Amino acid sequence: MHLRKPSLLAFAVAATLGITVVHADGLSANSPAALEKSLRTFNGHFDVEYVHNRLTLNDRTDGPLGIPDRPLEEIQRMRSAIRDNKDLLGNLTQKGVAVRDVINAYQAADGSITFYVR
Repeated sequence: MHLRKPSLLAFAVAATLGITVVHADGLSANSPAALEKSLRTFNGHFDVEYVHNRLTLNDRTDGPLGIPDRPLEEIQRMRSAIRDNKDLLGNLTQKGVAVRDVINAYQAADGSITFYVR
C-alpha cells in the first residue's frame, strides 16, 4: 500500500496525539465547515466534557486541560449551528449545557460528538 506524504503526516500527527484514525479522511470531519454542517442536522449520541479554565484552574476540578478553544469565529458558527438544530439544542439543555459555554466539539469516527464546555 502506497501512502501519500499528507496521509502519512496525518497519521503521524494523530499517533503523536494519541488519536486512533480509521481513515485519513476522518480528520476532515472536524474541519470547521464539516463540523458546522454535522451540527445543523445531528441527532445522535453525544458526550459532554467540562474543561478547566486554563488561566485560573478554579472553575472545575476535573476534566481535560489540553482541549484548545476554537477561534472565536469558529465557535460562533458552531454555536449558531447548534441553535439551528432544535433537537440537539433541547438535548444539550436537558443535560444542563448552555450553548454559550460550548468552546469546542469533535466528531468521532462512529458519528458521535463530544462537546467541550467551559
